[in-house]
Amino acid sequence: MTLYHSYASNPINRKNNIGEMQAELCTTLKLRTSTALLSTLWHDRVNADFGIICGAHRLKVHKLLLRNYSDALVRVADNKLFKEGESGQLILHLNPYQKKDHDPNEGDDPEMVRETIHFFYHLEFSDINKIKTTPKACDLLFLARMWTIAINTSSTN
Repeated sequence: MTLYHSYASNPINRKNNIGEMQAELCTTLKLRTSTALLSTLWHDRVNADFGIICGAHRLKVHKLLLRNYSDALVRVADNKLFKEGESGQLILHLNPYQKKDHDPNEGDDPEMVRETIHFFYHLEFSDINKIKTTPKACDLLFLARMWTIAINTSSTN
């Protein structure tokens, strides 16, 4: 049943809930537009204007997305005074988080970097990590690592 049909059959219902209908329509259209745009950007790597390298992963990304999600990454990408801004790519140092006493600010796990970029474009975890992130098995360390990459990445200038 469409939004129209749920309101059209009962004029009283339509009159009383017009604000709700407008809000629902706006939310639906925004969601469809944003997911369609993100999907288009994900498949358009030719026009991606920045690269992130971590281990074997070479990720081409759009600065537009970095601007939305990560102030730290876009500061590095946009600032021509940083070597990353000049070269158009950020090389992250490896640290696969294998030690118990690991400091998450000392380096980056290539899989976490890839997952963070995937999340930026899809607003959900990749199929590889959906199993790991079900509500019962949500790994807070996993989310903390993604947050560290998105928020705290600093220039290696």
